[in-house]
Amino acid sequence: MNDKISIFNVVVSVIFFGISLYIVIKKYRGNKTLIGFFAITWVIFIYASSNYPDEHFYSHRKILLWFAPILLAIASLAYLNLTKTFHRILALVLAIIIGYSIATNLYFNQRYLASKYGSERLLSVADTVEIINQIPVGSTLCDPAKKGKRKEHGQYDYIDTFMTKRELITTQFLPIG
Repeated sequence: MNDKISIFNVVVSVIFFGISLYIVIKKYRGNKTLIGFFAITWVIFIYASSNYPDEHFYSHRKILLWFAPILLAIASLAYLNLTKTFHRILALVLAIIIGYSIATNLYFNQRYLASKYGSERLLSVADTVEIINQIPVGSTLCDPAKKGKRKEHGQYDYIDTFMTKRELITTQFLPIG
């Protein structure tokens, strides 16, 4: 977990996972070996994921963990006796949490797609090449990020040398005169 995670989302997730797990443990009449296998696999993945730094914990390593609450929710709803009031309340709570989860996932997917393909997306290499192609040949680019770290091939030097070939000069400061 990091500082950007909402406490509300964590609480809802814990409640969702807890209710689903409780119902599966108490009511599940299917293949207990299969659920045991999934549980052991999830514990191993959770342990492994706790050892990854955030910057190296890619989504393909989380897929099995993301699948756990979905499987448990489906199994939970399948074995509830909806003639009992308590089970109806549990089903309603699970349905509300599933709806909230769907809405949250759609919101984050929309933000992701907007940041990748929308008008306010991050600058990509293709965008940089397109911009550099509009600069006159032999011009000077001022790049404040070029602080001597890469004297030969900074970002713009590299793109110009190997992609656009416009013979641009990149400096940290704009020359006077």
